[in-house]
Amino acid sequence: MIIQLLIRILLGAVEIIFGWFPDFTKLPTFGSVNLDTYFATGVGYFHYLAQIFPPLSTVATAAVIYLGFKGIMLIVKVVLGSRAPSVQ
Repeated sequence: MIIQLLIRILLGAVEIIFGWFPDFTKLPTFGSVNLDTYFATGVGYFHYLAQIFPPLSTVATAAVIYLGFKGIMLIVKVVLGSRAPSVQ
């Protein structure tokens, strides 16, 4: 019950911080280039190729995990500065 309360407080704080951002459902269009269409088509092609060649989805999952870890480490480095743990 205490954990639920802490999670609600954390989610409320995040909502207050990011609540002023506008909602959007489509990616922007630059000139005649509609990014939403291109990304949707690219993801569709990737899923199609992953159905044909299943190891591709495993490699993509590993890449997402690795890039997520590197992103989190960059955020930790920004927040903690020189006190951040160094993973080579």
